[in-house]
Amino acid sequence: MKFIPILLASMCAGESMKGFEALKQLEICYDTMSPAYEKSDRSFTWFSEIPHFLFNAIVHLNADRTGEAVDDLIRQVPAGNGVSFWVHPMNRAEGLVEKLKEEGFVLAITCPLMSWKTAPVAVGDVDIRPVVNWGPFVQITEVGFGFDSVVGKKYMDLLQRLDAEAYVIYCEGKPAGTGLLLPTGEWGGIFNIAVHPDFRNRGLAHDMMRFLMNRSHELGMRELVLFSSPEAAKIYRDLGFEKHFDIEIYGR
Repeated sequence: MKFIPILLASMCAGESMKGFEALKQLEICYDTMSPAYEKSDRSFTWFSEIPHFLFNAIVHLNADRTGEAVDDLIRQVPAGNGVSFWVHPMNRAEGLVEKLKEEGFVLAITCPLMSWKTAPVAVGDVDIRPVVNWGPFVQITEVGFGFDSVVGKKYMDLLQRLDAEAYVIYCEGKPAGTGLLLPTGEWGGIFNIAVHPDFRNRGLAHDMMRFLMNRSHELGMRELVLFSSPEAAKIYRDLGFEKHFDIEIYGR
């Protein structure tokens, strides 16, 4: 029975590789949105012009001297911006959480990292339209994610520069939800799944996801990556997405 530990170790290594690949592809998505400040074995550090900790992130950190590395990265954050550190199994930084707490960071949200191998997906009779006017898209995003108008405006400026496909789903003739598909070669990323509170609990996020999943197959992508809110993870699992690990986002 000696083969059992070896088999289990091999299976765990396989899962780790899948998670590592999904994280790297998510980093590629961010780098596609705006070039990373640092992309090395030490860290993937992504800053933007958006004054919100979610849009200024250290996505991975590998460091022998964790405290010194964290101090160095904090010093590089654009003035006036918040910043976040992502804590997950792909990091190699002993004592990272303790250091972040010492520096005033708090756990803001835990986001499952998920991926899906593309395939044809049936899309129902839904009213989903490409974005022409970014106004409704941004308004739904602000309400859905709790962004203020300054963050929403700067986020819209970033989105408009992307070579991505943005969509709004309509319900009763009104803009009700959003979704964005960002191609990065054989992989792609799904972002901005949001539904206006007036239209929640009608399956609109599910409908938008099925549309984007099928669209990714039409575009020849091999796999999709996303990181989910805890509340939405069940929707993605039911649609066939595989969870790799949780990302704890510490922000300040």
